[in-house]
Amino acid sequence: MSLFDLGRLLLISGVLLFILGILFIYFHDLPDGKLWGDMFLRRGGLRIYVPVTTTVFVTLIITLVVNIFLR
Repeated sequence: MSLFDLGRLLLISGVLLFILGILFIYFHDLPDGKLWGDMFLRRGGLRIYVPVTTTVFVTLIITLVVNIFLR
């Protein structure tokens, strides 16, 4: 990897982190991982949280962003 590619990667990562920070600041009151397809199982003292819909949603967003920047 050349220094040009490394610089480009760092610049894109910085921009994405900046955008993510802005989103966290302005949308802090959104439900954190509690979407309609997420499962929460409780039996006695054992609690299991399985974020199925949240995982699919985050994966879709990451795939779209990566495809936009790599094309």
